[in-house]
Parts: sequence; structure tokens; C-alpha cells
Amino acid sequence: MSTDKTKDFLYKLFTSPDFRVWRHILLIVIFTFIAIGQSLIVFGEHISSISSNTLYFFGAINVIGLSALVYFNLIILTRHILLKRKYVEYFLCLFVIISVYLFIKGTIEIQIFTGIGIDRKFNGIMLLDTISNLMIYAICIASSSVSVLFGQWATDTQQITDLQNRQLKSSVEKLKNQINPKFLTDTLDYVIDKIKTDTKEVPIILLRLSKILRYGLYDCMREKVLLKSDIEHINNYLSLDRLSTKNKYTYSINVTGNADIFIAPFLFMPVLQRIFEKHPTDVQLKFDIIDTTIAFECKVQGTDLTSCDFTEEEQRLEMFYKKECSRNRDVVKYCLERC
Repeated sequence: MSTDKTKDFLYKLFTSPDFRVWRHILLIVIFTFIAIGQSLIVFGEHISSISSNTLYFFGAINVIGLSALVYFNLIILTRHILLKRKYVEYFLCLFVIISVYLFIKGTIEIQIFTGIGIDRKFNGIMLLDTISNLMIYAICIASSSVSVLFGQWATDTQQITDLQNRQLKSSVEKLKNQINPKFLTDTLDYVIDKIKTDTKEVPIILLRLSKILRYGLYDCMREKVLLKSDIEHINNYLSLDRLSTKNKYTYSINVTGNADIFIAPFLFMPVLQRIFEKHPTDVQLKFDIIDTTIAFECKVQGTDLTSCDFTEEEQRLEMFYKKECSRNRDVVKYCLERC
């Protein structure tokens, strides 16, 4: 529980507008300590020979310079270059402004050393030190972009999630509409004909039709439904569809494992509707549930499935499940790993 609270606090610290002031204070404190550390390293054993006012001046210039670099990076480079994925331009600009800062800082250091009688000349060691400082400053300043990048990532993730939810709702509504016109008309026409000839079958047909409507209009409004209910809906739908349509076919459904698990509504029906567009003569459905895995297989006769396009259906499956699939002319298989 404490780990979750820590993660939640860190997430809010990097992304929430309520913590914006604290993020800026934290940055300033960090770079103040870096500036103090740089002063101690630069002057080292000569620090006692330098006046306090000079040290304070150098430290203040260092803090102001670092802060200016950080906020220039956050406001200009990150928002206008890095977020647009212009990575080469970003790092070139970053190295240029750091180089300018190091040049100014180095000039001030030489003036301070000259003031205490120490003549510092540019040599190989100073060159390596400058390159080292350039890399260190680049890493430190670039790391200040993390909060902006993390916030942008969180925003993008939320937008993707919202888009997926809207797409899912749209998909469910589309499936509901597919149940209504033609299927209902054909079924009711079939019931009318049966009333005239054989009334014994009518109550069974109407009961199955009521279950289909209830599932489509009420049960699927939930985010999750039982796999057992989804399979029952498929069975009811196919049993009426093959009676009321001119395309006669036979079908069977075989279920192994525990079907009392929750899945997204109308998970397999879109795949079956795509298959029935090819007018098969026999359909064999298999559901094999083992732990968190659902293996679905549809084997057909009397048609060729190689020309079927399941792109839209498979995209919907990938919203919720890790998927493996295989297809050939008469079999479609999906192995879904529930997260």
C-alpha cells in the first residue's frame, strides 16, 4: 500500500499543476547545490585567497546562469523542439547554449584567478575539463525536461485511452444495431408462418429472441460480461438465424474449461458475422478456457475464409487481450491472453 502511495505521489509531483511551484523550487535548490559544488571544485585550494564578495558574486552568477539555462530549455527547447521530435535540433541547440554559458563562466574564472595573481592558460587539461563539464551540464539540463515529457506522455496516454473507450462504445452500438432490422424481421416472419402451421415451436423461438434482445440492450451495457453469457447469446442467435434465413447451415458449440469469467461484450460475435457473410454450410465453434487464456476456434465447411478481412475485429480484440491468431481457408483460431 505504501509503495502505491509513493508511486501516486511521484506521479502527481511530475504531472499535477498543483505541484508546479514545488517542482520549480526543487529545480532551483538542486542547481544551487550544483553551483556551490562547482565553486568549490574550481577554486579548490585557492579559495581562502579569494574574497567572500567575489565568491558570493561567482556563486550568484553560476546559479542565475544555470537557472536561465534550465528555464530556456523548459520553455523554448523542450516545448518547441523536443516535443515535436526534432531530436537532432534539440541537442545541437542545447550544446550551443551550454557552450556559451561555459565560455562566460570560464572567462569569469580566469579574471578571478588573475586577481589573486594566478595565471591560468588554456591547455589540454582545461580542454578535457570543458568537454566533461559540457556533457555533465547537458545531462543535468536535459533531465529537467522529464517533468514536461512525463506530463505529455500522461496526457497522450489518457487521450489514447479515451479514444479506445469511445471506439469500443461505438463498436458495441454498431453491433446492437446489426441485431435489429433484418434479423428481427426474418425471425418475426418465421414466427408468423409457424403460428399458422406449428405453434409448439413458437414459445421457444420467442424465448430465445427475448434473450437476444435483453443481452443486446441491457447486459452488454456493462464493461464486462460472463463468457458463458456471450456463448449463450451466440447459440441463441445462430439457432434463430439458421431457421429464419434462406442460407441453411448446421452448427455446434463445444466449451471446455470454466466459462464463468468476465470478458468484453460481443467479443466473438463480430468475427462470426464476418464469417457468415461467406455463407458456410457447417460451423463448428470451440472455446477452450485454461487459467487466463481463451482459445477460440471456428471451423467451417462449404466456403473459403482466405478472402475474409478481420482487421477491424482483430483491432477490437487487441484493445483488451494479448492475441495470437492463425487462419486458413476453413479455420480461424484466436488465442487470447487475459490481462
